[in-house]
Amino acid sequence: MKRLGSDSSVYSEDEVRDHVRTILRAIQYMHHKNSVHRDLKPENVLLSNMSDEAEIKIVDLGLSRYFEDRKLMRTICGTHKYLAPELVQCDRGQLQGYDKAIDMWGIGLLTFIMLYGFNPFAREVQRETHNAIVRATFTYPEGYNSSKDAQSFVGSLLLLRAQDRLTADEALCHRWLSDEAPASPGALLSNEKRPVKSMLSEFNAQRMIGKMIKGAHRRLSHDATSKADGKPA
Repeated sequence: MKRLGSDSSVYSEDEVRDHVRTILRAIQYMHHKNSVHRDLKPENVLLSNMSDEAEIKIVDLGLSRYFEDRKLMRTICGTHKYLAPELVQCDRGQLQGYDKAIDMWGIGLLTFIMLYGFNPFAREVQRETHNAIVRATFTYPEGYNSSKDAQSFVGSLLLLRAQDRLTADEALCHRWLSDEAPASPGALLSNEKRPVKSMLSEFNAQRMIGKMIKGAHRRLSHDATSKADGKPA
């Protein structure tokens, strides 16, 4: 997703639609094989090469697992700003488990980010982020030129109840992804006519800074522990 906000090409809704369709087909394949990703986030969505014809690929299957259709998964895993509501609810003891629908929440959130350049649930404090996720309430920013069909697609996935979300098969049949959907070749723009591409670039930069800070904190913690144990840092 870093490339989407950094190259010089026009960043349009058509491009987002093509990438979402590819992501969905990959998740559809996984779900048909009784496998769930469980950690869909911008870092795990890459472009295959540097060309204009590059396709999106989903990576990092470290948290993926096989599942049984009638048996809920219980392991709490993922990245806190991108967790589906049921994962937060399981962590809080409000639910006993979850199923493959967590991936569909992830696709809805990735689509929102690609269309608008920010995560609608992210807050400064982790608990506040989780509270926003379990409320599952968000608004589409006014004045952006994304289509109503795109908003309808996102709204069919960012739903609190897992059973209310579209499955991968159903999502691929949504009118926004139809071959007959009207073209939207113009650049995605905010209410201030600012390119969403630049907002996505800033979003990516903030993610990288956050990772660097967390890495530094881990390193400092490790150094302090090593010194306390009498070991060289």
